[in-house]
Amino acid sequence: MVSVGEPIPFFLKGYQNATNVYLCGSFNAWKEKEIAMMQSDSGWFAAITIGSALHEYRFNVDGKWVTDPTSPLVTNEFGAFNNYLIPVSNHLFHCQTSSEVKSVYVTGSFCEWREPGFALQKVSETEWELPIYLPSGKTKYKFIIDGEWKLDSLNPDYEENEFGTGNSIIWVK
Repeated sequence: MVSVGEPIPFFLKGYQNATNVYLCGSFNAWKEKEIAMMQSDSGWFAAITIGSALHEYRFNVDGKWVTDPTSPLVTNEFGAFNNYLIPVSNHLFHCQTSSEVKSVYVTGSFCEWREPGFALQKVSETEWELPIYLPSGKTKYKFIIDGEWKLDSLNPDYEENEFGTGNSIIWVK
């Protein structure tokens, strides 16, 4: 594997009795035993160089898949959870809601419309944000606000979908 750039640290706390811990993700085509982690006093560590994209990953601990509970999670195409990392973002999803809203997620063509998608962080009483890396070209998306699918009220660009409810769209260069 050829690497260019600064290494990104990955850490999995605990699992002191484990024998083998591997880091696996979209950055290495999910090869289970390619990135061995080193044991430390408080967990397992690896530093690797990855590209500027949205990367999903998990850890293989003695043959069992685990995620890091301290890092953001997203459901994968099989309904299980993966951690994700965005070393460099090229877009900021921004959503305004009422102050009563409890959760805001975004999903779309960039993640095969997986539910619930990526969680936005509450940055004020009524504003939510998520810096993310999107591929070049057109991205279709929707917010899921407290379980309800919604168009982006701050983006006038949308196109109809097969459900007649529309999808917000943005273009990334």
